[in-house]
Amino acid sequence: MVTLKFPGARVAAPEALKQEIAAAQEQARAARAESERLATGAAAELDDARAEAMLTQSRAQERAARRAEARIPELREKLADALWAAREQAFQCYKKQLTAAAKKAITAFEAAAEANAALASLKQAASAELGNHVTQIPLLIYTGILLPDLVATWRRHTERSLQTMESAQLTRPTVPTPANDGRPMLTPRPGPVALVGGVVVSNTTQAASAAPAKPAEATPAPKPAPKREPRHDRPPAPGQRQIKFMRNGTFPLPDGRTAGFGDRVNLAEADAEKIVRTGSADFVDAPAPVVGDAKLTLPGLTVGASS
Repeated sequence: MVTLKFPGARVAAPEALKQEIAAAQEQARAARAESERLATGAAAELDDARAEAMLTQSRAQERAARRAEARIPELREKLADALWAAREQAFQCYKKQLTAAAKKAITAFEAAAEANAALASLKQAASAELGNHVTQIPLLIYTGILLPDLVATWRRHTERSLQTMESAQLTRPTVPTPANDGRPMLTPRPGPVALVGGVVVSNTTQAASAAPAKPAEATPAPKPAPKREPRHDRPPAPGQRQIKFMRNGTFPLPDGRTAGFGDRVNLAEADAEKIVRTGSADFVDAPAPVVGDAKLTLPGLTVGASS
């Protein structure tokens, strides 16, 4: 952390003025309190001489209070000037010290940039010669902000990486084994050959083993689930309303069962109204009774509405 250093005691004058203002305020308060006490005593005094003397002292204390209060604005003006002078002095000091710190930082940052570029160049050269798969050569370039805590973190990481690299060894790659050739191998005396299933085999190979394997039977696809039939209740009884669900999904019913799209369900009027208000279903109007020439046909008998 940078500590700013100022030449001299620049805060002495403002502090002294603040103390003078506080003392003047206290002096005015005490003088006015004494003036009021003397005025109250003079009003209660019956002797004229003593009463006049107390009034004279009261007026003197009042004048002292006013003199103290008259000094306060002047002292406050001086305090404002002193505070501004202190700020001006701090401004000049900050300018000088920041200029010196910036020049020092320029030199340090240029050296740090060169060192950082050297780390990047070494890693790039190692990757080009040894390959990117060689992780024993770490990447140590610093890419963060130059702040003390971040640099300390990078330093710990770098020191651990250097310790690991110190004991690391370059691993020699294994020689790849050639893949087995599935074609029949021609020996100096191959003997008779035969054609089995379109494949040439020698007499040392079992014909059955050369035959292609029977492909596995494909698992039949599962049958689709049967289509659900919508529920259709009878005409509602007194005190019930029939509703039809108009939205996809599963909807719980008061009796613990569920309903789905297209179902016509009889429910108590209150329960039916609750479900309709949710927008999931609509009321189904019951067919109006037939009035007029309706006929009832029974086996061997026909009855008219007017009979």
